[in-house]
Amino acid sequence: MWSVWLIMLVLAVSGWAPQVLSSSQGKDDVQERLFQLSKDESISPCDDFYGYACGNWKPQMEKDAQGSLSQLDLAYNHKMGEILNSVNGSNIGVNTLAHKIQQYYKSCLAIEAPEIVEYLKWLELNERHIHWPISTNISRHQAPLRHDWIQMLATLRKYGLNDVILNEKAVPKERNRLVLNIQLGRPQMEENQMHQLHYEVVQSILKFFMPQSEYKNLWRDIQDLDYQLMELASRHEDDDEIMFTSVSSLNEVPWLQRYLSVLLDTNNLNPSMELVITNTAYLRKVMQFLQRYNERFICEYLQVKILSYLHYKELLSKPRNCVTNTRLLLPLATQSLYDVANPNLSKIPYEVNNIFEKLKTKLQEVLKRNIYDLETNVIKFLTNKVRSLRLSWGYPKVNDAEKFYENLSLAPNDYYGNRLKTFHHHFQFVHSSLNKRLQLESLEFFPLELEETAKGLLPYILPMRRRIYVSYAMFQPPFYRLGESPIYTYGAVGFLLARQMIWELTNIADIVVSAYGQVFPHIMDMLLDNNKFTMDYAHIASHHADVAQEMDSAIIGLKLAYQTFLEHTPDGDQSFFLNFAQIHCQIRNASSATQHRPSDDSLNRKLVNLAVTHIKDFSSVFGCKHHQHHGVLYWGAGDEANDNFLQ
Repeated sequence: MWSVWLIMLVLAVSGWAPQVLSSSQGKDDVQERLFQLSKDESISPCDDFYGYACGNWKPQMEKDAQGSLSQLDLAYNHKMGEILNSVNGSNIGVNTLAHKIQQYYKSCLAIEAPEIVEYLKWLELNERHIHWPISTNISRHQAPLRHDWIQMLATLRKYGLNDVILNEKAVPKERNRLVLNIQLGRPQMEENQMHQLHYEVVQSILKFFMPQSEYKNLWRDIQDLDYQLMELASRHEDDDEIMFTSVSSLNEVPWLQRYLSVLLDTNNLNPSMELVITNTAYLRKVMQFLQRYNERFICEYLQVKILSYLHYKELLSKPRNCVTNTRLLLPLATQSLYDVANPNLSKIPYEVNNIFEKLKTKLQEVLKRNIYDLETNVIKFLTNKVRSLRLSWGYPKVNDAEKFYENLSLAPNDYYGNRLKTFHHHFQFVHSSLNKRLQLESLEFFPLELEETAKGLLPYILPMRRRIYVSYAMFQPPFYRLGESPIYTYGAVGFLLARQMIWELTNIADIVVSAYGQVFPHIMDMLLDNNKFTMDYAHIASHHADVAQEMDSAIIGLKLAYQTFLEHTPDGDQSFFLNFAQIHCQIRNASSATQHRPSDDSLNRKLVNLAVTHIKDFSSVFGCKHHQHHGVLYWGAGDEANDNFLQ
C-alpha cells in the first residue's frame, strides 16, 4: 500500500498546486490533493457533479480496484489474508471460531480448480433423500430406485436451492415480526439469475455419464421444461392472492404437506402450524402441469438445476481467491476475527458515536417540524423509532459468533462438504425458530435480515434489532482517517450512517415497525392518506422507479448529514461534497481505452448528482443556478433540487 507521505511526495514532484476552496477550516492537504487528482475540471459541477469529482479518479492504494468501495474491499482482503495465514501462531488462534475459519480456508487452498460434480457426489453420500437419476458412478444403491421429485426439491432447498418450482422462506408474521412463519409461493423471477441453466457446466459434466446424443436430448427437454415453468410463473405474476392458513388447511394442495414434512424433517407436521401462501392459484397449477411428466425426468431437471446453482455460487465465491471465498461463505465469522485481530481500531467509536447521536438529534428535530401536519401520534411514532436506534460496533462479538456457528463442523480436506454444510447450517438456523417468539437481542434476526448486507463493509440497519451495524474494516481511506476534520467525516461516514437511518423511514416494509419491534400497518395508511407526504414520497419514484429507495435514502441521508455538519462549520464547503462523491467514484472498465472515465449511466452517478442538487448550499459553493422544484421527503419544499438531474 502507498503511505500518505508517499502520495504527498508524488504529488509534489508532479508540480500540482491546490485550488483555493471556499473554506480553509480543518483542511487536510493530502485529501485535498487527492480531490484535485480525481477531478475533471472540463466538466461543470453544475451539470454533472459526479463526472466533475470522479472524472479522473484512479485507485490510490489497491491498483486492481474498480472503485472506492472495491479499494476498501481489497484492502480488507489483504488484511484478512495476513490474519488467516497466521491464525495458529497468534493470540487469536485459540478460539474455536478462528479454528473453524482456518479449516475452511485450508480446504479452499487444497483445491486447484473446483469440480461441480463433486458437490453431487457429496450430497448422494451424505443425504438419505438424494438419489441422482443421472448417475455420478458412486451410487450406494444396487436395486432400481423410485424417484421422488417432491422429496428431492425439499432436500435441495436445505442446501440453498430456491425459486425452482416454488419459493420458500421463513418470514416475520405481518403483525408480529418477532414470530417467524413459512411462506410459500411462486418463484421470484427477478431472483432467477442464480438458477439459470448453464449449458457449458451441464455439458461438461453430463458427457462423462451418458452418450452425447442422450445428454443433448436431455438438455433440450430440460430447457423446454424450464421455459414452461417460467412462463407459468409469469402468468401468475400479478396474482397477489395471499392466504394466511395452517398446515391442516392444505388439503387442496396436499403436495405441499409432503414438501413441508421433508423440509422440516418430520413425519408429524403440527396441523396448527401457521403458514403464508402468497399465490395459491399458481401452486395448484404447477402441480397439475408437472403431472404430465414422469418423476425421474423431473428429478433429472432438479439435478441439472442444482448443478447450475452450485456453479453460480462457485463463481460468486471467487474460488481462486481463498480469502474472498472464505469471507463470502462465513461473513459473520471473518468480520469477528478481523475485529479481534485489530484491537487498535477501538479508538474510533467515540468520534463516530458522537456524530451518530448528532444525526439522530437533527433527524428528530426535522420530524418534529411536522411539515405535513400529521397527527401527533404519528410524529411520536417516527421520532421514537429514531431515538431507539443504536450503533453496534464490530458485530458480531466473538461469543455471539461462536454461538451462531457452534453446530457447524468444518474439515481442512473437505471443501465441497464444508460449503454444503454451511448452506445447510444457515437454513437450519432460521427454520429452527419457526412459530416461536424471538427475543429482540437474539441472533436469529441476523441470518433473517442479513443475506448480502453482512458480506459488505459499509454500515447497514437491521430494523427489528434497532441497530445500525458498523464494521471496523470500513475505517480506512477514502472513507475515514483517524483525526480527520468533520468536513470529511460528515461527507463520508456521516452520510453512510444518515442514509441507514433514513432507510427505514422510506421503506414501506420497515416504516411500520415501531421502536419496540411491533408492527403498526395503520401508520403507513395515515402517511399515504396525506397528500403532501404522498407527493414527496412519489416524486423520486416517478423519475427513477427502479432505484427509488436507493435515491430517496441518498438524497435525504446527504441532506441530514450536511445540515448536521453545518452545526460544526456555518459556511458551506466544497470539500464536504467532494468527499461524498469520492466514496462513490469508480472506473468504467479496466480493459477499455477510457478506463479511468466514469460510466455515464452508472447508478453512482445518478445517486451523487441527485443527492447534491437537493442542497441549496451546493449551488452556492459551486456557483450553480438553483432551481426550486419540489419538496424533499420529511423536509418539504424549503430546500429543493436543481432540476437538471431529475429527468
